[in-house]
Amino acid sequence: VQDVKAAIRFLRSQAGAYGIDSSRVYLWGGSAGGHLAGLTTVTCGVAAFDPPPSTGRLPGSAAKLAKPLPQSDCVQGAALWYGVFDFALGGERPGTALNAKTLTGLLSCDPAACRDRVAAASPVSYVKRETPPLLLIHGTADEEVSFRQSEAMAARMRAVGASVEFVPVAGANHGFVDATPEATKRDSLMALDRTFAFFDKLSKR
Repeated sequence: VQDVKAAIRFLRSQAGAYGIDSSRVYLWGGSAGGHLAGLTTVTCGVAAFDPPPSTGRLPGSAAKLAKPLPQSDCVQGAALWYGVFDFALGGERPGTALNAKTLTGLLSCDPAACRDRVAAASPVSYVKRETPPLLLIHGTADEEVSFRQSEAMAARMRAVGASVEFVPVAGANHGFVDATPEATKRDSLMALDRTFAFFDKLSKR
């Protein structure tokens, strides 16, 4: 998450050189990338996620005085496909993204014994009314990341009055893989169309 925030700050710092509208920055991620994009989006102003200064090319004396780029890493919206938003939901089958063994490796602790870390890593924990608009797209038959993840995130966004669009994809597995290649293509193109329309709508605000 700090890497994502550092990248946003860098791009804003180079907005003139790259022709970037720094007032409109949106994120887009799927699966693990959906978690990272989601956590970045909801933690605007949360000091614990501030990126450290980049000191890799500085001598030691200068590195000690280095500061992060001053630009904001807050974004104006995000499209999140089949992401992980609440690590406390559990109940995943062995071998999937959220089983207990994988979570222990991710959090460096037993999830049952470190609920504070579980909450800190969960985007749903930081949602508030001011959270930027989200688009959530998730297959109802996802066997890797439960459809309940996006359901829970959408419910939390609505509960606090934040803007959210939630698009269930009936019968689709992880990555919008469906029963046939034709159905997979249809679902994937639908998700792309909804995502482009979402960003287009945000850009006109």
